[in-house]
Amino acid sequence: PDLPTCCIHGDYGIQYTIAELATAVELGLSLPIILWDNGKLGAIEGSMIAAQIAPNSVIQRNPDFMALATAYGAQAAQPETLADIAPALDAAFKADVPTIIRLTPALIGT
Repeated sequence: PDLPTCCIHGDYGIQYTIAELATAVELGLSLPIILWDNGKLGAIEGSMIAAQIAPNSVIQRNPDFMALATAYGAQAAQPETLADIAPALDAAFKADVPTIIRLTPALIGT
């Protein structure tokens, strides 16, 4: 319980557990939540392609995760460069509420 912990989620998977963000806010957890937001089910798409199945229903329209974080009373950060990730994590570990750190493919140039 005394060790720094972070959570890593994909954009689709986080929507299964987003209600737990309210609990983390209520408990005042300094919890960085690293969110990979690529707007699709990438692993499933890759599996379909590998199985020579045309990808179907793998693209999704996501909510505004930054607004969602603040709606729950959490913080939100969106690093613009790879170098911005470490400072965002440092700030999240020092915060008195969880922080969603949204990463997108644009961050790595894809």
